[in-house]
Amino acid sequence: MKSPGLPIPPITIDKLKAFNVTSYRRNPHIAEAFKAMAWIDEQGWGLKNMRQWLYDNKLPEPLFNIEDHYLVVTFLGREHTEVKALRGDMKDIYLFIKDKKKATTKEIQEQFELSERNAQRYLKELAGKQFIEKVGERGPGVYFRVLEKKER
Repeated sequence: MKSPGLPIPPITIDKLKAFNVTSYRRNPHIAEAFKAMAWIDEQGWGLKNMRQWLYDNKLPEPLFNIEDHYLVVTFLGREHTEVKALRGDMKDIYLFIKDKKKATTKEIQEQFELSERNAQRYLKELAGKQFIEKVGERGPGVYFRVLEKKER
């Protein structure tokens, strides 16, 4: 799901990932109209309810990212539960690559605000665990893609 515009400060991607945000109305007039139609309750329950619903249904939490001034929320299916073994950034990097189909070290650095060394370390570890593979040897044409289960 893509939504135009960046999150309203003080909301950040990290706060969204932690489901720790206060509800803010970007357009109070639209919010009032939706409230009058009982489409929203303005109680700030949305993310909390979403997290609980995902947990109750044994589904992974969504990915929150910024792409070209859009807030992008990616909901994952049950097939992504295998990545629970991965910790924090490694899980996010794996899911980012899976969502994009392929990614370069530079894209990983920029998306996750990592040094080149840390990005390479995470990618090497994911490749070692056979979650991803490196395509190409050297240079700007090198990228990483997810190995499907049948390839592992």
